[in-house]
Amino acid sequence: MRHPQCRLFHPGHQVHHIQARKVAEVLHPASGNLERFTPVELTDLGGGWFEADIDGETRLGWNHSLDEVAAFSRDSILGEVLFIPEYSALVCVRGQFDPVASRRRLLYPAWGRRQDCVPVNAVI
Repeated sequence: MRHPQCRLFHPGHQVHHIQARKVAEVLHPASGNLERFTPVELTDLGGGWFEADIDGETRLGWNHSLDEVAAFSRDSILGEVLFIPEYSALVCVRGQFDPVASRRRLLYPAWGRRQDCVPVNAVI
C-alpha cells in the first residue's frame, strides 16, 4: 500500500513494484516454494512497532503504516500472515496460500529500527 505522505521504498516503508512481483513469483503454487513459508503471529505495539513470532524467535519490526501493522496483527491471529525469508517480508493471504494475488497484502518491515518518512513533496 502506498503511504500518502511518504516516498521511500526502504524497509519499513512502501513496497516497490519489482519487489512485489518477486514475492508474487515465489508465492505462486507452481514455484514449489510454499512449504518454506511459516505462519507468523504479530503483536501490534503501537506507533508502527510490532513483535513477530517467527519460528519461535521474537523479532521487533516497524512499518510507517500504522493501519497496515494493525491489520497484519489482526490477520496473523487467523494464520493468514506468512514470513518470506529471502525478502524479509510478510505477506497476508486470505485463506492460506491463496493463489489469487489481488487478495494478498505485503508488508516490508524494518527489523529492529525505524526510519523517518520523506514527504512526497520533499526535494531529495
